[in-house]
Amino acid sequence: MRYLFLYEMIIVIIPWLVVLIVSWVGVENMGGGGGGDGLTFLDKNGTLVLKGIAILLILFSHLGGHYTRIFTPCGGIGVALFLFISGYGLTKSDEKNGLQHYWTKRLVGVWLPYVLIQVFTSGLHPLDILLIKPSHPFGWYLNYLMIWYFMFWIIHRWVFLKRNRTFFLTLTGIILFFISREIRAEQSFSFIAGVMFAVHDWKGKIQWKNGMVLLLIAIGFLACKQTAIIRESPQVIYSFIQLMIKLPAALAIICFVFCTNRWINYRYFLWVGILSYEIYLIHGYTINIYNTGMPMIHIVLVFSGLTFALSVGMHCVDTYLSGKLWEILLYKTKDRRD
Repeated sequence: MRYLFLYEMIIVIIPWLVVLIVSWVGVENMGGGGGGDGLTFLDKNGTLVLKGIAILLILFSHLGGHYTRIFTPCGGIGVALFLFISGYGLTKSDEKNGLQHYWTKRLVGVWLPYVLIQVFTSGLHPLDILLIKPSHPFGWYLNYLMIWYFMFWIIHRWVFLKRNRTFFLTLTGIILFFISREIRAEQSFSFIAGVMFAVHDWKGKIQWKNGMVLLLIAIGFLACKQTAIIRESPQVIYSFIQLMIKLPAALAIICFVFCTNRWINYRYFLWVGILSYEIYLIHGYTINIYNTGMPMIHIVLVFSGLTFALSVGMHCVDTYLSGKLWEILLYKTKDRRD
C-alpha cells in the first residue's frame, strides 16, 4: 500500500512539475504579467489574466459541484467573463481591422482545437463539426458563442445595422433570454456588455467603488435566489435572478483585478489564461475521474495534474497546427485568437 501511494503521488507530481516549468518559462518569455508595472485594461496580458480567472472559476464550479452547491455560481461567473472578453475583443478588432479574416480567426482559434479534442475522445458527426449540436459535455457554450459570433458578424457587416448595433445586439439578447434554457438565458447580456465597454470606452469606470457596488448587487440577488418564492418561480424570473448574479459578479472581478494589479502579481493567472480554452475542452472528459471511486484528495490531485498536463500538450499541438493552417490560407499574423 505504501508503494502504491508513492506511485500515485509520483504520477500526480510529474504533470504538475511539467506544467510549472512550461508555464514559468512561457510567462518569462512574454515579459511577466501582473505586479510591478501593472496590467493595461484588457490588453493582451490583461485579457489572459481574466481568462485564467474565468477558467479557474469554472473548474471550481464543476469540481465543487460533486460535493457542495456553494461553488455552483462560480461556473456562470466564469462564462460571463469569457463572453465579456469575446465581445470586447471582437469590437476592438473591428475598430482596428474591420471584419478582415473574421471567420478564419474563428476557424483557427475556436473550431480547430474543438475538432482535435473530439477526434481523440468521442468522434465527430456533421452537427458536431458545425458546432450546431456539440457532443462535448460542455459544448453548449461553444454553440452559444457561435450564435454571438454570427450576430456580431451580421450586425457589423452592414452600415445601418452597425450604426444601431446597441439596439440590435440588445434585441438579440432579449430574444435569447426568453427562448433559451436557464444556463444560456443567464448569459444573454454578457457578450453585449463587452461590446458596450469597447464602443463607449468605459474603462474609466473600472474603479473600486463600482466594483463594490456590483459585488453587492450580485450578493443581493444571490440571497434572493435562496428564498423559496424565487426557487419556485417561473423560469424567466429565475433566469433573471441568475443573470443579475453572474454578470455583476464578473464585472466586479474585472474592476478588482485592474484596481489591484499594481500590488498583486497575476503571473500565474496569466499562464492559466494561455491554456484556458484547452483546459475547458480537456476537463470535460477528465472530470470523469470522479466516477473512479478513488479517495477525494487523490481524485482532485489526479484530475488537476492530468487536466493541466494534457492542456499543455494540446496547446502545443494547437499552436503548431494553427500556424500551418494560417500558412495554407496565406494569412500570416501574430494574434491568432481575439
